[in-house]
Amino acid sequence: MFDIYRPPPVVLACPGAEVVSVKWAHWGRYLAYEEYCSGEGLEEQYLTNNLDCASTTAYGVISSLCDDQPSCSINTTKIVLGNPCTNVFKYLVIIFWCT
Repeated sequence: MFDIYRPPPVVLACPGAEVVSVKWAHWGRYLAYEEYCSGEGLEEQYLTNNLDCASTTAYGVISSLCDDQPSCSINTTKIVLGNPCTNVFKYLVIIFWCT
């Protein structure tokens, strides 16, 4: 199981003959900036307003891109993952297994 937070694109990869199996994905924001992923150079209001911000499509999009693949690349943009809330710095968290 892995928890991913990296600048885009995010690459999931499994060793050997194993493949990715996405278990959970979150694109948005649910923790304040002091607790998780601060945005360099962003005003505090973009990091703390609307902590109930989550894409309803992120899991499905990421699963369709990555499940049963040895590796995959995810472009973390609002075009790919949606924009569940405006003026909020978002992050991507993925839990996946290699099977």
